[in-house]
Amino acid sequence: MSINFQNYESDIVAKARIYKVPGMDWEDVAQELRLHLWQKRDWFNPNLGVKERTFVMCMLMNKIKDLRKYFYRQKRWLESHHLTFSEVESFENGSQILEASVPINFLGLIIKTDKYE
Repeated sequence: MSINFQNYESDIVAKARIYKVPGMDWEDVAQELRLHLWQKRDWFNPNLGVKERTFVMCMLMNKIKDLRKYFYRQKRWLESHHLTFSEVESFENGSQILEASVPINFLGLIIKTDKYE
């Protein structure tokens, strides 16, 4: 059985505005919810005793949770993994960007004390 998506447009927009996903506008979240619902439309089986509205609301909330989990997983990865200079090297107009970098101690960011000398 097919799901009538127009019946749930207001729910999609409301959930996208209420349940914020970091790094995404509510319009992007709403589009992700529409796409997810469209992809899972064949999973709905009324013979299992589940109402269409219950199925749709569960699908929407699960997708919001997945989007949030994905963001926080990426955030944790960035906080726990540090890049070396060799990994950061990139090219701009044929010259390496790191060649133009300024040493940290030149900027006065390294503070020397008697304790370490």
